[in-house]
Amino acid sequence: MSLKFMRYLRSASVGLLAVLFMVPSNAGAASFVAAEDFFLTRQETLADNLYLAAGRSSIDGQVLGDLLAAGGAVTVSGSVRDDAHIIGGNVGVYGVVGGDLRLVGGQTVLGGRVGGDVVAAGGQLHLLGNAVVTGDLYIAGGEVVLDGTVRGNVMMAGGKLILNGSVFGDVSGKLGEALVVGDAAVVSGNISYSAPREALIPDTATVGGRVAYETRVIRKPDIPSAAPLFGVIALVTSLKFLALLGVVLVLVLLARRWSESVVHAAFGSFWRSLGMGLLVLLVGPIVVVLLLMSFIGTYVGVLAGALYVSILILSRALAAVLAGALLARWLSKNKALRVAPWWSVGGIVALQILDFVPVLGWLATCLLVIAAAGVLLHQSLEKLHAR
Repeated sequence: MSLKFMRYLRSASVGLLAVLFMVPSNAGAASFVAAEDFFLTRQETLADNLYLAAGRSSIDGQVLGDLLAAGGAVTVSGSVRDDAHIIGGNVGVYGVVGGDLRLVGGQTVLGGRVGGDVVAAGGQLHLLGNAVVTGDLYIAGGEVVLDGTVRGNVMMAGGKLILNGSVFGDVSGKLGEALVVGDAAVVSGNISYSAPREALIPDTATVGGRVAYETRVIRKPDIPSAAPLFGVIALVTSLKFLALLGVVLVLVLLARRWSESVVHAAFGSFWRSLGMGLLVLLVGPIVVVLLLMSFIGTYVGVLAGALYVSILILSRALAAVLAGALLARWLSKNKALRVAPWWSVGGIVALQILDFVPVLGWLATCLLVIAAAGVLLHQSLEKLHAR
């Protein structure tokens, strides 16, 4: 019975991903792409929404709908008629976005025209001199250089804001480092900000309203006794470990061949797996919302949401198997990827340790979970093709 149950669970998970990603193509106009690289040339026009996950992607043509793109490097030099949502390590938008623009990236450059608002988060953001934002600009990041034009307001929470361009509205921010106002900066409205030190505004700069500065002092909060908190953390960590251990042992002992196929597929084509996994994480919730809003009914949407969460849980368990396989390659004599109970338990321990390592640890865990989800999607598409 256990072996049959595992086969059913495996098929159900793969089949569910297939269903989730087939629904939008039938319910509305949308194109889904998951690949190592993707290029939309200047001569090409896509007459619907584009949901894209790739290691490297370049949009030089026209997208007559929304754009949702994720990957290592994303460049948009063409046009997007409606909204654009982009997540990537290096993001460059040099074309035209007719609606709102949402950006999450390590290094982000905006050198085009946006018809709505821009919401950006990341390490560094640079608005080039020819960049025009018709709406408001909302930023959360380390350093922002604004050389372009914002016709609305600018609101920032982060490190350093450098103003060299033009803002037709107000500028406000909570800055951990500083506000720097360039010689040619133009702010038609007010400037209100908090920072460790006050900005020097050159005489050649133009500020139409008032300037309000507040000293930002970082105070250490009063910390109560840590014993109860540590107790709760220990209990939650133990429960997570036991739950993950149970799922992983079932996968390794009862579905070992499938687990091995997931490991080899993930590391054999890591960027493809990562791109497709991002597609699962980004598009899955959208599909669930579409189902909830469609004629199919609320119950189907709720069921799809519950199954989507189940896929995320399965991806977390498979991430532990992937981590164990990496440990086997690094520590064993034959340096091969292996799936075995003891290595998988070591993978669970490794993930638990990474959970307590800020940024880098969380990033490593996320990459493994995303890659596992990408393999599940790839397997679902292969099964559909085979049928």
